[in-house]
Amino acid sequence: MELELRRCRSTLRIVGTGVIAFAVWAALKPLLLLLMVPEEAVDSALFQELPQIGKLIAVLVIILIVALGIGFRLYLGFSARAEGLGNRKGNAYVILAFVYLFIQVSINISSLAYLIKNGIADQAFAQTATSLILEISSTVTTGEMAFMGAKVKRLSARLRGTV
Repeated sequence: MELELRRCRSTLRIVGTGVIAFAVWAALKPLLLLLMVPEEAVDSALFQELPQIGKLIAVLVIILIVALGIGFRLYLGFSARAEGLGNRKGNAYVILAFVYLFIQVSINISSLAYLIKNGIADQAFAQTATSLILEISSTVTTGEMAFMGAKVKRLSARLRGTV
């Protein structure tokens, strides 16, 4: 059982690092899009109808939402890594990982359903396929982290004799 716990902790460290990497990607992606295609961000239909102060508020809200999402992923990833290194973490990160997994699966299913229903424009196929592959990879990594975190907790409790 100790060998299984060590293997699970090692996996938990690896997938925790993966979640952190996806958090870094989530931070870089908007910046890269802004640098590569600035006219799309500035001339977006979302912003055309808003007054200047409205545009500023909208941008700040978007930045806040992205920052919260990145912070959430970083919390999950670093908690998983700490648990994988043998530091006891509470159950909160595992529960939140399952909640986040449910949200990611729901979004992926919605995105796939939308694409099946409406199709993909020819010029956007590569970008859409790449984004979808990255999101599914992120979802799989989050799922692996959630289930492995629960398994590490269960095995640790058995070894301590509390279950």
